[in-house]
Amino acid sequence: MSIQTILENRVCALELETAQSCSESEQLRSLFLRDGRVDGASLRLKTLLSILDSMPAMIGYWDRNLHNRFSNRAYSTWFGVSPVKLLGKHIRELLGEQIYQLNLPYIEAVLQGVPQKFERTIPVPDGTGVRYSLAEYIPDIVDDNVVGFFVQVSDITAIKLAEKGLRENAHSLQQSEARYRSIVQEQTELVSRLRVDGSYIFANETFLKFFGKSSVELLNSGWHPIVYQDDLLRVNAEISKLSLENPVVMIENRVYSSDGQVHWMQFNNRGLFDADGQLVEIQSVGRDISDRKQIEMNLRESEARFQVMTANVPGMVFQCTQREAGFNFTYISNGAEWLLGVSATAIEHDANEFLARILPEHVDAFNHSLTHSHREMTLWNWEGRVLSADNGIKWINLRATPRMLAGGGCIWDGVAVNVTESKGIEEKLLHSQQMLRELSAHLENIREDEHRHIAREIHDELGQALTALRMDVSLVRLNFGEANPQLLTHLQSMSQRVQRTVDIVRHITSSLRPGALDMGIVAALEWLAEEFTGYTQIQCELALNDGNIALDEFSATAVFRIVQESLTNIARHAQATQVEVIVTRSEDELCFEVCDNGTGFDPGAIENCKSFGLIGIRERVAMLSGHFEIESRQGAGTCLRVHIPVA
Repeated sequence: MSIQTILENRVCALELETAQSCSESEQLRSLFLRDGRVDGASLRLKTLLSILDSMPAMIGYWDRNLHNRFSNRAYSTWFGVSPVKLLGKHIRELLGEQIYQLNLPYIEAVLQGVPQKFERTIPVPDGTGVRYSLAEYIPDIVDDNVVGFFVQVSDITAIKLAEKGLRENAHSLQQSEARYRSIVQEQTELVSRLRVDGSYIFANETFLKFFGKSSVELLNSGWHPIVYQDDLLRVNAEISKLSLENPVVMIENRVYSSDGQVHWMQFNNRGLFDADGQLVEIQSVGRDISDRKQIEMNLRESEARFQVMTANVPGMVFQCTQREAGFNFTYISNGAEWLLGVSATAIEHDANEFLARILPEHVDAFNHSLTHSHREMTLWNWEGRVLSADNGIKWINLRATPRMLAGGGCIWDGVAVNVTESKGIEEKLLHSQQMLRELSAHLENIREDEHRHIAREIHDELGQALTALRMDVSLVRLNFGEANPQLLTHLQSMSQRVQRTVDIVRHITSSLRPGALDMGIVAALEWLAEEFTGYTQIQCELALNDGNIALDEFSATAVFRIVQESLTNIARHAQATQVEVIVTRSEDELCFEVCDNGTGFDPGAIENCKSFGLIGIRERVAMLSGHFEIESRQGAGTCLRVHIPVA
């Protein structure tokens, strides 16, 4: 074997090793979106990003305006600039004017949709030497338009230095040939060498095993892998592109393995050329990417399902983060256009497109709810008004679930919906409730007036008639009773019935309108306590911390009825032996407490209580602009507290 042949074979071997690194990065590039963000499957893509950052080759993406949208950590090694600082910078700033001008023809070509591959010498950042690189510019084409291009730069310094070393030391090359062949044979990738006519010169054991062929069969029969029919034209077209200017092509296609199964394969093909530039050999490194293709398909299907779901959500689906650097939206659904009249892209680019639309009076509540959710890791729930792009004001409800980020900060996934209509309905409902409460208060006043009128009529008319009747019966008994013992007995019975009727009338009038109310709320409560004790035989005490309590007639009547209803409930249900009515006063409110030592109950049971007595208490307290609370435990009695404001 000639020295020239040995040199060429060794160079080819090293280039195959470099091609493996190139193919690894190319497998991942299609999983990224064109603006440099990862899609919604962020957990998987974090792993992919980590793989990209660990690769020695530079992987990047530049938009049509030649501004960086993504770069891996290899840029720090090559150019001494971190991916974060590089983001958004023009490619000229990275390369420098001299290299930029050298690369400009390739940049212009890739922006025309033509992939580019070329070698370049790049100075080491510390100025101690240079690196040799193999650069690939791959156009990013959307709807037949080039929107940017991917850049992959592999370090081929070792190849270049090897070429020099091999030319200087042929003996070392011969010694390493055996080691190289051994390494290639042990590779898990399918390594092969082909002539231009497609016949094989070499294939490693992995290749032979995959296709079920022996070395003799492969090299002497002219056999070649069976390519999936739909991919055949594309494979031939890609191979035909090999040239001195474009010595490497990467092809992803389907082939049949030895068991007849279809596998997705990725072949990195490098052409070797003679002195006249004619293709004489193709070196190929292939790997099975069926699993990756399945993952890609699953991701596309997942993305499609996600997009369908978010498109049908009546609102704006979003993902946002809070870090030291600030608050940002990492995802916004197209519902933003419907909700705010602003594009999703605009909000993702600048969070203020959303934040600045919050009306000033709602900003503090928004910030407080965000901070509370972050601190407590609880559901973020905020409701407020925003200004849409058409200057319309909308109520929106925002709900999101928080998650802690590994590097610090918090991320939320949630949805914001337009609740303007429901808020309008709520306001109308509250207005209706207020009108009903005012109507109820009016009706209560009418009823109390009617009670007062009826009580007065009964007292004045029926009371006087019963008193006269009682006097008449007494006169008849005095005048004729002694002469007729039987008549006396009847008259005494009549007198007793008249007295009972008088008592009944007095009780009715007191129930309709206690006369004690005319003397103030304190006197009315004292009378009520005495009546309760006399009627139920349950001890009832009234405790006052201030006997000088004055309420207007409406308030006094409402408080009296509340206490009266509470005592009625105690008599019916509590099985109490002692009741205490406590009246206390502070500077701005009166508190009435009715406590018993009865059986008590579960306070949770009253949440959905439909008792008219409790409803009546609640409405009377509302009419007084007050509030009430009930404390109770099984076997430990009950205490009702009513608080009403006073001037």
